[in-house]
Amino acid sequence: MSAKNQPSHPLFRFRTTTGKPLTEVITRIEALAIDRLRAGVSAHSVQTGAEVLLQLAMEGVTVELVIPPESVPACPRTPKPSRCAEMEADR
Repeated sequence: MSAKNQPSHPLFRFRTTTGKPLTEVITRIEALAIDRLRAGVSAHSVQTGAEVLLQLAMEGVTVELVIPPESVPACPRTPKPSRCAEMEADR
């Protein structure tokens, strides 16, 4: 892909069940963890809490393709038949 053909945004967007971008949720979890560490909460407790929040955020995450698949060279417009189907057709 040449530089002028590359999209200016990600190819995929990951969204939580609430519709928020996953990156936004992760940023909030990280900020909360830093605040908790600064407040004197133990590192183990903060880490455990952050992991649980991340696991909850990951439940039901959806992936959204931002650009049409045909504009990505690796995504042909029509799928190729499997090799097994080709072998069956040759018989």
